[in-house]
Amino acid sequence: GVINASGNVGIGTTSPGAKLEIYDTITSSGNLIDNFIFNSSNVTGGGGTSIAWKNTGVPTWTPARIGMRENSGYGGNIVFETNNANDNVTAEVMRITSGGNVGIGTTSPGAPLEVNVLSAVSGFTEAFRINSSFVGAADWRMGFNGYNDLNIRSDGTDGVLYLKNTGLVGIGTTGPAQKLHVSGNTGVRFRISDTAVANADWDILPQTGNTTKLFRIYDPAAVLDRLVIDSGGNVGIGTVSPSSKLDVTTAGLGTTQTTSSGLALVNTTAAAA
Repeated sequence: GVINASGNVGIGTTSPGAKLEIYDTITSSGNLIDNFIFNSSNVTGGGGTSIAWKNTGVPTWTPARIGMRENSGYGGNIVFETNNANDNVTAEVMRITSGGNVGIGTTSPGAPLEVNVLSAVSGFTEAFRINSSFVGAADWRMGFNGYNDLNIRSDGTDGVLYLKNTGLVGIGTTGPAQKLHVSGNTGVRFRISDTAVANADWDILPQTGNTTKLFRIYDPAAVLDRLVIDSGGNVGIGTVSPSSKLDVTTAGLGTTQTTSSGLALVNTTAAAA
């Protein structure tokens, strides 16, 4: 090893470019080569060794540590600790267990990735965030509402997908009242498609902006309502304004015929004439 005029230490190199530079010729394919070895004995009770970052100003404090904690027998956990105070007490924020599980906010992750956050009594507590630096890209966040409900939000809008701990699912609402509750201002619909058949799409939706609470089954390929139910319970086939309990409007009948049971058959061709 060497120590140059700048005080840099080189191991395996005569021209260290940092306070400590280690150079080794890798001759093993596919295996890790030990450049640092921390030896310790009789480590028990979760103790271990670490690399610590120190601030030697006034006051002296430790902002972070990376270390190994004993995990019974021959196991070891890699732990990451940080500090947001001006003292030497760091707290664990993440660990990789001897079994390969990663825990954030927990020291005993039970899955390949487990995130534990202290959720608030009410309001949104964020656990995950996914976004992009592209202009106009969505900002996706997932977390808890209160203690129990899972909330996926986009660009600050709650309830893009909302799961209550009672098993109710909301899309567009944070207060689902049924097993699946879809809500929105405009264009709220379900679509059923058969990809094996051309134009085999069916939409089920309420009438947008209609005060009569019209329910519709819509054919997007034909741009037609195939069946409607209005707020009075009248059913229309071929019409969006049923005047009877069952109103079937079609070409081919002589005149409009209404039975005593409330069935109306309407000839649209005759009505137009």
